[in-house]
Amino acid sequence: MSKVPKMLVLIITAVFILSGCGSAVTLPAPIMPRDNIKPPEVQTVTIAAVGDIMVHDTQIASAHNIEDDSYNFTESFQEVKKYLTAADLTIGNLETTLAGKDLKYTGYPRFNAPESLAEALKDVGFDVLVTANNHAFDRKATGVIRTINNLRAYGLEHVGTSRSQEEREKILLKDIKGIKIAFLAYTYGLNGFNMPKNQTYLVNLLDKEVIGNDIAKAKEAGAEVIICAVHFGTEYRVGPNDFQKEVVDYLFSTGVDIVLGSHPHVLQPAQLLPEWGNKLVIYSLGNFISSQKGIERQSGAIYNIVLGKDMSTGKVTVSGVNYVPIYTQRYYEHRKLKFKILSIEQALQSRSYNFLTDSDYVVLQKAWDNITGLLSTEPGIKVFREMGRADL
Repeated sequence: MSKVPKMLVLIITAVFILSGCGSAVTLPAPIMPRDNIKPPEVQTVTIAAVGDIMVHDTQIASAHNIEDDSYNFTESFQEVKKYLTAADLTIGNLETTLAGKDLKYTGYPRFNAPESLAEALKDVGFDVLVTANNHAFDRKATGVIRTINNLRAYGLEHVGTSRSQEEREKILLKDIKGIKIAFLAYTYGLNGFNMPKNQTYLVNLLDKEVIGNDIAKAKEAGAEVIICAVHFGTEYRVGPNDFQKEVVDYLFSTGVDIVLGSHPHVLQPAQLLPEWGNKLVIYSLGNFISSQKGIERQSGAIYNIVLGKDMSTGKVTVSGVNYVPIYTQRYYEHRKLKFKILSIEQALQSRSYNFLTDSDYVVLQKAWDNITGLLSTEPGIKVFREMGRADL
């Protein structure tokens, strides 16, 4: 008689034990692959934000075509157009009026730029312009109204100034890919000018009671995110002052989610604050373009702010922030002063601009170091690396 293999005996015994005694053993449920577990559906929206769009006398002269007496500003923005058009919405601070040639085109100290600036800004990707700043009233009430008219003529929206009390009461609310975003804007003052008593609706001043009412209206209108542009701070100071911090705390506590600061004309830190539910403050976006000189005044950043909406809960948060370091390059072409905003990374890596000298590249490297040294120290604020290299 042949022997039953020992292994078969063990198997038969195990089966008997599992099936015997009138009881059934429930085996563990199979573990499903992780790929079958669907993550929450998230809708994302990217907001590109830049700082001060200024037009000094030298820029007006640079844009002027003597032959037909026209003004073309588009060339100054072409190198960064791809960053502005890539976002779902692009916003910047328009720190000049567009009040018409009859009120004279001038730069500092009372700004009035050619209306064709609006056409150039629309062409390179801007959607919303902040018009509440200390130069909003440089051509008085006429300038405020004409600026709004000229922006609208080129399909640009604005926030911070109004042509009537009825217009002032409306909240700029944008539905972008299913996320409702409200935009507010205020300035600390108007360079000593006062609005007429019967036209205080012209420019939004930094008043807590007014801001609180506007935030409440934005929420009532269904805003899921509130972005507030504030013109405040100390000019040319690279850090926020106590007043800025106080204002930001008030805005966050009242319901604002993102604060975009301007006025210092230099970059100030940005902070993504988990203690406030990942709210974002950029104390100063710096200059986007101007004729101001100096490495800090010619440096700036294009911020990309990513909003994420959990479609299952409806909650919207700032899910990511990165920035593109930029620099306004001054150079001469055919004996004419030119202005061009450059991506610093692209300029340093490609070295393809024939108007840049070796000393210009040294300055650009220093600008990169200054910008990243100031902004990348904050957790969650990342420098955008287009070229995929880390040797800048």
